[in-house]
Amino acid sequence: MYYLTKSYQWLIHEPYTPDMSQKKSILLRIEPRIFKAIEKWAADELRSTNGQIVYLLEQALRNAGRYKGKRDDVSKQGRG
Repeated sequence: MYYLTKSYQWLIHEPYTPDMSQKKSILLRIEPRIFKAIEKWAADELRSTNGQIVYLLEQALRNAGRYKGKRDDVSKQGRG
């Protein structure tokens, strides 16, 4: 992507692309009504459906006292 700065210079900005090879992929079977609710919630919060599911899992882990790391640690520790 290209952006025009205040001094009218073009800057090249490379979009952030996480290393997908280090993320876990899972098959999740979920009822359609639950998926629709998560999908709508994600749209309301400007997240992807996948991002919303990860967010909800992280919150559930925190509430259960099973995860105490920083927010960024979930994506780092959850790999592998």
